[in-house]
Amino acid sequence: MKEVKNIDVALDLFEASANKHAVATEIGDYRSANKAYADIIKSLSYIRSQSEIAKLRSRLSSESVGVRLWSATCLLLEGEGEPVKVLESIASNEKLGIHSLTARVTLDEWKKGNLKILG
Repeated sequence: MKEVKNIDVALDLFEASANKHAVATEIGDYRSANKAYADIIKSLSYIRSQSEIAKLRSRLSSESVGVRLWSATCLLLEGEGEPVKVLESIASNEKLGIHSLTARVTLDEWKKGNLKILG
C-alpha cells in the first residue's frame, strides 16, 4: 500500500484504487476489491483531513465508471448538483451492470438519509 504523504499522492491513490475496485467487482474478485476499498478509504481519509474533498470534482468526468461512482458518492456530502447527476447517469445505464445497481442504491440510501460516507 502506497504511503499517503501529500494531496497529489492521495488523489492518485484514490483514482487508481477506485478503478481497481470497479474492475475487481465486475469479475467477482473480492480479495482485490477489498484491498482497493481499503486504499480508497485510506486516501479519502487523507483528502478529508486536508479539506480537499472538492478536488474529487475533476474525477466526475473520468473514463472509469469506478472513479466516477466513488467520486460522486464522496461528493454527495458537499451538495447535490453534479454528483447526483453523475450517479443518476450511471444508475440509468444498465449496460454498466453492477455499477448501475450500486449507483441506484447509493442514491436511494442517500435520499433516505442512511448513507454514511467513510474515510
